[in-house]
Amino acid sequence: MSNARARIAGLDGVRALCVMLVFAEHFIRGDLHLGSLGVNVFFALSGFLIVGILHGQRVKVEQGSSTAARELRSFWISRSLRIFPLYYLVLVMIAVVLLAQGRSLKTDGLHYYYVFLGNYYIQHVSHVWGGISHLWSLSIEQHFYMLASPLLLWVSAGRHAWVLLALLAVAMGSALWDFASFDAVPKPYLPDLPFFSFMACGGLLALGLLSGQRMPPAPVLALTFVIGAMLYADASGRVFTITSPGAVRGLRELGALLICLSVLAYMPAAQGSLLVRALELWPLRYLGTISDGFYVYHFFVPAFSKYADQLPWLPHGRQVLIVAQFLVTCGLAALSWEFLERRLMKLKQRPRVNADARPAAATAG
Repeated sequence: MSNARARIAGLDGVRALCVMLVFAEHFIRGDLHLGSLGVNVFFALSGFLIVGILHGQRVKVEQGSSTAARELRSFWISRSLRIFPLYYLVLVMIAVVLLAQGRSLKTDGLHYYYVFLGNYYIQHVSHVWGGISHLWSLSIEQHFYMLASPLLLWVSAGRHAWVLLALLAVAMGSALWDFASFDAVPKPYLPDLPFFSFMACGGLLALGLLSGQRMPPAPVLALTFVIGAMLYADASGRVFTITSPGAVRGLRELGALLICLSVLAYMPAAQGSLLVRALELWPLRYLGTISDGFYVYHFFVPAFSKYADQLPWLPHGRQVLIVAQFLVTCGLAALSWEFLERRLMKLKQRPRVNADARPAAATAG
């Protein structure tokens, strides 16, 4: 357990890369599914974080220094202060704009997002992407918190790995069921269970780290990453000559899962590597710190590149405007972090597993 409080360098840099992938899919090139990969890595990181925290809290319960009910309350206060102010501020601002425009407060399913059912609305009600659709992933994260927090706090710490393995099996079984009849599944495809597989894998890695287990050697992780990348990149079935949409999607999700596993297993085992040092560069660390705000705000910043034709005098106009849009989004997220999110986080109780409620086994900074 000696690593339980150790800071794992590079994870904020990974977060930064994730939001950059999301930005690239939305505003540069969407056919590579880069944003989907970024979101999947975020899910795995979330499992890494949340399971580490909850496992540490359950240990305190078993040591007799707290109760499950008290730890559950502490967990939700901490999570609420971290997520709700930013999320609901944006939703309230959207509601104000809709009212000012004389439009319904149900536009784009806004009322679903208020109760964290954005993913359900897109898949089962609208069947289309809308102006606030990128917030769907926050709904899935909240659903995972709602499942994992009571479950892991009331189940003995020694059984947490079995709980996560069971969740992983159910999640992957649900995904296989859907992919086997993918033509009949409502789309866009945004169910909870299949995405929980990423969180379960992240959680299992956190438990392994907390228990002192050694991660696989770097060559094995590198090979895992390469295989995952090949599966993910072959979205059209060019290499595997697969034409079934369900099989293609399944291979892509499997590739993403392998990428997540290799990245999260590599980071704690290679703290002195050149890659980790690169991820620790200040711009990436800071972007990772403000990544929640960047993700929430980025889709509301106008797409500057659509004005490129109106600026013929600007060399490489589209590229310059995309960079400008990225920097404006960074600035907005930084202001939100410095004047809202960080100040509210100071209200949180001192975390019982690690500072800043980052992963007990994997603090990113």
